[in-house]
Amino acid sequence: ENGCCVFCQEKMADYLCQELTMVRHTSVICRRADATEPNTPKMERVSGSVASPRLDSVIAMVFSSSRTKILPLIEGEKVFIDGKQVTSPAVQLKEGEIVSVRGMGKFRFAGSGGLSKKGRLYVYADKYV
Repeated sequence: ENGCCVFCQEKMADYLCQELTMVRHTSVICRRADATEPNTPKMERVSGSVASPRLDSVIAMVFSSSRTKILPLIEGEKVFIDGKQVTSPAVQLKEGEIVSVRGMGKFRFAGSGGLSKKGRLYVYADKYV
């Protein structure tokens, strides 16, 4: 909730906590976290049906958009799969891959289920919130 974690080397932690007081125009309080504190991201399960697990169709499903609006993002080099830039909308996603779309968010492709009556594939993704 309304916070962030900064990972640094042990010898820099005290210095950062002492000196980090503002982020742009916002005052912040910095504290050293316990190494045993859980730091798991919050995720929300998104599911829907797509024609195939193509990158453009899965992104459109996850972010409730159209493939037409997603194509300029892919071609504009704003989409990354596991940290690698992707410029082809036809890439087939594999289970466990993490997709990041600049300006929209990030999700982990959780795989696919069965087929609908119309032959469409049910897919699942865990969207970072």
